[in-house]
Amino acid sequence: MVKINNTGIVRQLNLDIVRDTLREEDGLTKSMLARKTGMSIATCGNLLHVLIEKGEVIEGEIDNLTGGRPAKTYYYNGENEMILCIYILVEENVTIHIELYDNVGRLQEEYEKKYDRITEDDIYEQIDAAIGNYEKIKMISIGIPGYVLNGTIDSCDEPNLNNKNIEKTIKEKYKTEVLIGAEKLFTVYGYYKRNDMDDESTLVYMLVPKGKAMGAGIMIDGRILRGGNELAGETMYLPYYYIKEQGVAIEEIVNEMPFIINTMVAVIAPQKFIISGSQFSHDSCEEIRRECSKLIPEKFIPEIVYEENTLLDYKTGLVNATLEKFNSGIKVVETGRL
Repeated sequence: MVKINNTGIVRQLNLDIVRDTLREEDGLTKSMLARKTGMSIATCGNLLHVLIEKGEVIEGEIDNLTGGRPAKTYYYNGENEMILCIYILVEENVTIHIELYDNVGRLQEEYEKKYDRITEDDIYEQIDAAIGNYEKIKMISIGIPGYVLNGTIDSCDEPNLNNKNIEKTIKEKYKTEVLIGAEKLFTVYGYYKRNDMDDESTLVYMLVPKGKAMGAGIMIDGRILRGGNELAGETMYLPYYYIKEQGVAIEEIVNEMPFIINTMVAVIAPQKFIISGSQFSHDSCEEIRRECSKLIPEKFIPEIVYEENTLLDYKTGLVNATLEKFNSGIKVVETGRL
């Protein structure tokens, strides 16, 4: 049982419960809300008042079939605020993919722009254009094909973004909440959410972009592993030759992948190991599994699967992470101790 004594935190958590309940229902009265949340009608009324003042909840009315006074119905106003999600995709060229959502997670608009190369100014230009069309944008999230430490980008597939602290600039320029993180982290989280995995799941999602260094998104017991300096999953630092090279033959990568899996099994023991990249297939994953069996006892080998639609996982993870940070920021975690 988790015990919370801070009144402010309890109130915030209760507000989040009311928000989430109203998002899931198409209108509730106070008594209906009280039954669903387990709170008193008075508490629900006070919390609804706060959310109405903030513009998050809209009051309506329903007819009372008994002929009495109509009971007010409350609806969540998903269009009250917007979030902007930006995906930086680096292949032969660079794509800035834009998605705009209301704060319930309903997609409002989606588009992209392609470049030969980009700088941070190209990102700000797209933010300016989005805010020009949607003044209610209250949070901006960006996925980076590299890693991000304290807002500063490093080891990015677009070199012009390295050593740039775009998080600080966006906060100062647009006065909005910002979430910036590595593509690999959002991708593994998207796979976790999209496949409705349980809170005890441990998995590794290996991103193998063609002609670029590999990286892994890692989740342990249902939580993203970032590590010191956000370096967790940077497989380029593992002591194997070919994974440090760009554009090597797929046969060489397949030969070294069992050693990577062996390392992951020894350290975090994942239940599932996902491999992506156009060079791979279901057949190559089967070959990797056969090679793993030469290094690892069969009972310890994780399920090895090929995932073709990496972009869907990436987008799912970024959107869900953004909505969770935007709509709350407070999480109750019950820690288990040995």
